[in-house]
Amino acid sequence: MVRVYSMCTVHKLTHLFGSDVINTATDNLPTNYFLWNSSLTSDFSDMTNSFIQTAISSEPLPEHAEIITSVSIKSGGLGLQHPRTSAVTHFMLTMKRCLQYCQDGVWLGFNKPRVPLPPSITSLFDQWDTSTTRVMKNFQHYVSDFAEVCTGSPDATNEFIFDTSINKCRETMKEHASKMTRSYTLEKSAPDYVTPRLRQMLLGPS
Repeated sequence: MVRVYSMCTVHKLTHLFGSDVINTATDNLPTNYFLWNSSLTSDFSDMTNSFIQTAISSEPLPEHAEIITSVSIKSGGLGLQHPRTSAVTHFMLTMKRCLQYCQDGVWLGFNKPRVPLPPSITSLFDQWDTSTTRVMKNFQHYVSDFAEVCTGSPDATNEFIFDTSINKCRETMKEHASKMTRSYTLEKSAPDYVTPRLRQMLLGPS
């Protein structure tokens, strides 16, 4: 049942995640990319909460349990995509792809030549690092964080944008977001029975 909900409901709504970031003023962006908060986030939480309650006939989920549903299965969660941990990543990787296409052309498949985009499109992205448009300012806000996670250096923004694999970056950011969310939950929202010793065991080696 969880798999059906994940693939047939949540997965069909992920296109909204990046749009939510685009339509948020730069001054209102959270510092931590994995803690996105908006009306969409609240609605998603309510939807997932309702599904879990129905699926297992439970009472409303406590905050820490609801947060854990969005943590990857590898990190001990249910792996349900949620804008809290995914919205900024969706936006950033979409922008990364746009910038790659503007520089290198559109990728159509293996053994096929890339199709260059016309100047009327590429010119919109020429000055991405100094542009004052909301979309570019929001991208600038997080690009160093993403470069650090994907390349190991916050200064390697061009390497992150133009050289790294978008699929590899997606998986890297997914696991990083899950790790950070788990740490945040255990530090800020864990129930009383989670002792400091148990918290350290759950966090694992740093």
